[in-house]
Amino acid sequence: MEQKHTLEENGYYAQVTDQLIENIGYQMIRRNWSMKTLADKADLPYETVKHLMAGKIGRPSFISILKIANALECSLDDLAGRNNPALEALRRLADHADGMYQIFAEVEHLLHPNFMMRRENNK
Repeated sequence: MEQKHTLEENGYYAQVTDQLIENIGYQMIRRNWSMKTLADKADLPYETVKHLMAGKIGRPSFISILKIANALECSLDDLAGRNNPALEALRRLADHADGMYQIFAEVEHLLHPNFMMRRENNK
């Protein structure tokens, strides 16, 4: 008999929820908000926010997450970790790595014109 693998069996929901909690926490820290402040601004019961942030809610409701995103003035993608500014910066940096290497080589040559000649002579 073939076994079906659900997303939950693979830990997908736990992973998504952990990412969500981490990003909500980050947004709260940026604003210096407590869980009570978030609950009030999101119009959610404090216990709901407390249980969510403690990881006791394995699959939070879409409405709750939408209310939290609205209160934090960020997108659902931000909370899901899809719009991570640091990751985007690293991707852009990686896209231009070859060009940056060339620029660094040129700067090095301008600052230390004899460096490459010394390096070649030492071989």
